[in-house]
Amino acid sequence: AYGGGAYIEDTIHINPMWNVTLGGRVDYFYPTRALDWSPRAATLVHLNDRQRIKASYGYYYQWPNQNGEFSRGFGTPTIGSNRSIHYVTGYEHQLRPALDLDIQLYYKDFDHLIVPSNTPGVVFNNDGVGYAKGGEIFIRHRPLHRFFGWLSYAYSESERRSHPEEPWRLSDYDRPHSTTLVASYQLNHRWNFGGRFRYLAGAPYTPVIGSRFDTTLKLNRPVYGPVNSDRLPASHQLDLRLEYKEPHNTYIITSYVEIWNIYNQQDTYGFTYNNDFSAKEPAKGLGLIPFAGVMIEF
Repeated sequence: AYGGGAYIEDTIHINPMWNVTLGGRVDYFYPTRALDWSPRAATLVHLNDRQRIKASYGYYYQWPNQNGEFSRGFGTPTIGSNRSIHYVTGYEHQLRPALDLDIQLYYKDFDHLIVPSNTPGVVFNNDGVGYAKGGEIFIRHRPLHRFFGWLSYAYSESERRSHPEEPWRLSDYDRPHSTTLVASYQLNHRWNFGGRFRYLAGAPYTPVIGSRFDTTLKLNRPVYGPVNSDRLPASHQLDLRLEYKEPHNTYIITSYVEIWNIYNQQDTYGFTYNNDFSAKEPAKGLGLIPFAGVMIEF
């Protein structure tokens, strides 16, 4: 499979405080003969030397590329591309010479999503719709006096519907709360110490609510509840890094030691069930991971 795309944009300086960027993109995907046009626009207004507001709008397409979606015999050769329309607005404020605040809100409207078809003889169609909305607060301390770091908190909601007659459900990617803290301190001109803490709300999943006995295969089969009606536990971990830089005339050698998940948090990524699905155990991920490395920069 292959395709190509081209885009053009131009920034218009309305006045010294106000810029507007207009443009668009066109993509062509050869296997499905899809020709997708994507208008886009953005604006940036400087309220003063330390504050700015911004907004953007645009169409975005994604070619079919999974599960043989456009393959003959296994998919639908005439399937269209997935589409989303993005609306974003934001506010930036330089609180101090090295401290920045960035607040953004967004809404994404999805349509023409590729989903399994309910029509006999048609494997996939573009009946899927959905939306995602949310916002992020981002505070960054730029490198100054040996310290660098940033803190981010994001809230989001995302739902999908595969066909008009079906109910809305949580998106597989719906993770309403996300927090990340990154910090780094330059101990001297060679030693640097840093870390990252991350918290992420659990992903939705479809729970098993019972079982039925398959008389043909002589085994129990699971009975599922509503799609994505339950959620896995939240995940979180703390990573630390210590590095040593050794500069030479034409290259730099950096040796480092990292410990991921230093307090050995084992996140739940699913569940395993007994034979009749009456009991379950959490399937855990990896715990603490230490490693070391050497990097040479020329």
